[in-house]
Amino acid sequence: MSEAMNENVFVPVMLPAAMVQPTEQIEEYPDIPAAIVNSEIIEEVPVIDNSDMVQGYTTILHCTMDQSVFKEITKTLTALVPEVRMHISHDDLIVRCVDTANVAMVDIVYRKESFESFKVIDHHAIGIDLTIWQKFLKNVKKNNSVLFEVVRKELPSNKTEEDIKKDITVLPVFEYTYKLSCNGTEITGKTLDVNTIRRDPNMPSVVLPTKIDLTAGDLIETIRGAHDVSDKIELSCNEKALSDNVLKAIAEYGTSKSVKVVNTLSITGDGARSIFSLDYLIDIVKAIQDKKEIVTIDMGNDHPIKITLSNVDREIIYLLAPRIEAD
Repeated sequence: MSEAMNENVFVPVMLPAAMVQPTEQIEEYPDIPAAIVNSEIIEEVPVIDNSDMVQGYTTILHCTMDQSVFKEITKTLTALVPEVRMHISHDDLIVRCVDTANVAMVDIVYRKESFESFKVIDHHAIGIDLTIWQKFLKNVKKNNSVLFEVVRKELPSNKTEEDIKKDITVLPVFEYTYKLSCNGTEITGKTLDVNTIRRDPNMPSVVLPTKIDLTAGDLIETIRGAHDVSDKIELSCNEKALSDNVLKAIAEYGTSKSVKVVNTLSITGDGARSIFSLDYLIDIVKAIQDKKEIVTIDMGNDHPIKITLSNVDREIIYLLAPRIEAD
């Protein structure tokens, strides 16, 4: 079985506190808050149409995306986990999570340019049940657009008489509801409580000495071919392989053995050899949408493998622990 990553590697992400600078009111603008008058850059808050929403609810996210984007997000995340904490801001959508066995991690950043439209009010973290997204994906056809909308409603205050006497501040509690819509099919429901979802991990600070660039199509073909033979794969590149820009992939099971020499675009570093679980890798490559995209692999000797897909609109990083074979 796969050797799990050390639990201590994944440390919860701590976001820095906002920095506030004191300001003075300007006489010419008595009705405008000083913080706004004195600021050099005034952030434009997106205007979201709430006319069709139930009274009392506020739309905090309204975005549309091409079918390929929705499919990639769904398949990328469901390769490892059934639910996630999704962070949304004015500029991007971010998810970082680790599977329950601590063997694999995925980190995705989809910038607002990835979407056909993307309007957000403030920063929010919402809980997403990916099994719903996976089922909804069956209704989404090529060239369709998918609407993803999240609204919130502030619930009645749970401030007690004792809190009032002691002048204790009680933070507001919100109820979040989402909507997925495409081609006449619509699903609505409540988001998951983010406090019930595993906290965001930190990216481990592992130095991987070898970097390999190859096409996604070559990676997919290599992983699928090995999966036909075994449940594990050995990836290696020695000194000669480095000079020839080739990556060797070996899969064995009993008397069966598959050896594939992959012609890469480039290899730099000191050489590497590690064994990985194909159960994870086969799900990872299933999520890749464009076989022509360039994939970067970072690896070492019996170290995790880092698989990166990146373009101007989004970045996807997988980290998979090695499978250590018993002597």
